[in-house]
Amino acid sequence: MKLINLGIASFIATLAGLTIATNPASAAVINFESGFSDRQSVGTVTGSDGNQVTFSIGRNVNNRRDAEIAEKGRPTTAFLPRDGAGTSYSNRIGDYMLTDGLLSNGPFNGFNYYIQFSKAVTSLSFDFLDLGDSLLPRGRNSTLTAYSDSNFTNVIGQITRRGSSSSFVSRLDTFSLDNLGSASSFSISNRDPGTAIDNINYDTVPEPLTIFGTLVAAGFGVAMKRKRQAA
Repeated sequence: MKLINLGIASFIATLAGLTIATNPASAAVINFESGFSDRQSVGTVTGSDGNQVTFSIGRNVNNRRDAEIAEKGRPTTAFLPRDGAGTSYSNRIGDYMLTDGLLSNGPFNGFNYYIQFSKAVTSLSFDFLDLGDSLLPRGRNSTLTAYSDSNFTNVIGQITRRGSSSSFVSRLDTFSLDNLGSASSFSISNRDPGTAIDNINYDTVPEPLTIFGTLVAAGFGVAMKRKRQAA
């Protein structure tokens, strides 16, 4: 009986400290459809998986403020025509979206978007609305950059999209970065006044769970059962 108990103890000790993921990366979405109103300031939002996601806009990372919400339809607070109402993607974006604020920034002041996660993510995708037109050539391109830290310093991924080449043509572009490993923040460069982002999807890095405690409980359970049977 002592040999059996020693064998179990040895097996548990060998596996002590090993970790496994509780679940695969959990997919979550933020679409701003519940609890928001037109021109509402938005700072931190809780994603469907509990991750705390902070949004801000600004000229650069050191000059930022809260982003804001735009409601589809009139009055126009994000972009023409009517914040996406009547467009081919109207149903896709629902009623609310996150904007850099066409009215509050002025007609020629496009701001960058910044996103920070309380828990690191492995991927990020979103819809970018009304990116670029021929009236503002410098605003046609936008770059999504992923960082491993929360201070927008260490770049681990990047993708660039070119906006519309026609005046007053509103369209939807989808940005996506996958297989990032562990990203804590993102920036979206933007010099086009009056844009919006929506349907933000991300995968949170799964949290490790130590298996030592589970194995200890299981090991002692087996030992006690055999001890009772021997008695």
